Amino acid sequence: MEELQEKLERSVQELEKFKDQLDKTSITRLEHKRFLEQEVIRPLHSAHLSLRQIRLPRIANSTIKEEPLINTFIVEEIRKNFQCLSSKNHKRGYSKCTGCFEMEKERLKWVTNSSLPMDFLITDVLAIKPGEIRIGLDFGVGTGTFAARMRESNVTIISTALSLGAPFSEMIALRGLIPLYVTLNQRLPFFDNTMDLIHTNGLMDGWIDLMLMDFILFDWDRILRPGGLLWIDRFFCNRKDLDDYMYMFLQFRYKKHKWAISPKSKDEVYLSAVLEKPPRAI
Repeated sequence: MEELQEKLERSVQELEKFKDQLDKTSITRLEHKRFLEQEVIRPLHSAHLSLRQIRLPRIANSTIKEEPLINTFIVEEIRKNFQCLSSKNHKRGYSKCTGCFEMEKERLKWVTNSSLPMDFLITDVLAIKPGEIRIGLDFGVGTGTFAARMRESNVTIISTALSLGAPFSEMIALRGLIPLYVTLNQRLPFFDNTMDLIHTNGLMDGWIDLMLMDFILFDWDRILRPGGLLWIDRFFCNRKDLDDYMYMFLQFRYKKHKWAISPKSKDEVYLSAVLEKPPRAI
């Protein structure tokens, strides 16, 4: 901006030197237009582009090549500091998905082996229907990590987000993914039999009333195509309520591909499953 100011001041000084001659000379509109373009508009445009490049300080010893005009979202995601939203901060304002803003841990989910039987890998689930899973829905709470990992396998995932106590929707969008602001008690804005996959994690737990659960599952069944997969990921509930929730999941007579139950605590259990919607007569 200082360079632009100095250049414009020099132009004014040049005009001041020849003001007597200018008074006697009539400048055509074309000449006036050319002067404005070269001496005012173009320098201002260049300054505007330079300002757009000002984001955060460059990472020391970084090998990432930054694009002109604006830093890429990937670079910004790495640079941003989410310590105020990490699980170590007890004043973060949300309780669900406590580690969602710890990117180093998030990048390991669904792609690295776990010792827990209810943790399924993306590669194993996609191998159930090789080449058939192209688009899906991640129904839960988080920062879009599941969608990011699925995109690496050329699968497009839309992530639901309520932004309860934290900027989940903004974070998903920052990562170049698609956030969908939707509540539990509304129909999903998708046509019937269109989704290849529905994944749920972190939100659909045993605190949900059975009537509301029934509504949600029927809507999932509506949008999931025949042959599509329902991936129940780490659903947990009180041990005494497990039979009720198992009935809710199995009432549609989906085919079981994966099914695992594991203790979470003395009184709670985890349930993970991958189920396939059967074809039905219209």
